[in-house]
Amino acid sequence: MKVLHLMRSLKAGGIGTFILNNYRIMDGRKIQFDFAITHGGMGEYGKEIEERGGHIYFISTDGNRSLFDGIKQVYRFYKLCKKNNYNVVHCHYYFANAFFLLAAKLAGIKVRVSHCHNTRTKSVGITRRIFEFFSRKLLLKVGTVFLGCAGESTKFLYGEDAFNKGIAKTLYNGIDYEYWDLKKLDVDEVKAKYSVKSEKVLLFVGRMEEQKNPIYALQITNEIHKRIPDILLFMVGDGSLLESARKYANDNRMNEYIKFLPANSDIRELQSISDIMIAPSLWEGLSIAYIEAQKMKTMVFSSDQVPYEVDMGYCKHYPLGEPNTWINGICDYLSEKSRDIILENPQRFDIKETSNKLLSYYNS
Repeated sequence: MKVLHLMRSLKAGGIGTFILNNYRIMDGRKIQFDFAITHGGMGEYGKEIEERGGHIYFISTDGNRSLFDGIKQVYRFYKLCKKNNYNVVHCHYYFANAFFLLAAKLAGIKVRVSHCHNTRTKSVGITRRIFEFFSRKLLLKVGTVFLGCAGESTKFLYGEDAFNKGIAKTLYNGIDYEYWDLKKLDVDEVKAKYSVKSEKVLLFVGRMEEQKNPIYALQITNEIHKRIPDILLFMVGDGSLLESARKYANDNRMNEYIKFLPANSDIRELQSISDIMIAPSLWEGLSIAYIEAQKMKTMVFSSDQVPYEVDMGYCKHYPLGEPNTWINGICDYLSEKSRDIILENPQRFDIKETSNKLLSYYNS
């Protein structure tokens, strides 16, 4: 079976992690993942994809900057589908999925999957709403499988009616439970590697972009430090707000207890030594990092804009407009002695279950 994935980039995190998590446990003799990329670059996952026999095609290197650019991308995608005779096309955009899946349909692709990984887009306004209205109608006509990473994501892209009728379905992001096992790491060795001694460890993982709200995480940490001086924050990720985050830390004299790390850092190691993860996203689909953290028994302090479905027992949701609630909640948790919590219904995020469901959709 040959599957073509359409996505923005091959950088670590988010959608790329979801796809690779599934690809790694599938039988490479029976399935091949190829990739059509709209923002160029091999990213952290390009080499692994090629080693597994996948092909990478760049249908644009700088994204969709105009209507004409978008038309060119769709046309190149059509030619790619036509040339390589794929069994499945799997699109990981939002409303633009409609146009790429239309191209796939015209190219004769039988199984056309639309997959939503978020609960909103950055753009707003009447023009955008009109575009979304007509794109949704087209999408539901030209696609054959409609997926979202959480209930709210599914409703956002396909509408309440499609969700309630079971036309659009939720497929949770899965992780490898055997890999994300705290017992497989020597925590003392990991602490020594990152120069952690007696500090309480806070962790932020995500793109340094508006959606992930990194400055808010720094503001909260700054206030926590005033109450609990013996803390250490790891800020993991790259993006357009990285320099702003560094400047905020410097201006507020936080550099002694903050370490900025690149996106390709070993997240499992960092989760193993972290007491909490701060996740103040402005909006979110269903972040894989939240699942990984809870599996490693790291408490996630999340904004209430993140789907509550992600909670396995190690997740607390707080309103972004109430910073004191965050500060008090985190300080209280860091002061607790016993934190042993049993995970609730964890199998729904097991990559084996996710992968089996995905294959069933591909064979539909």
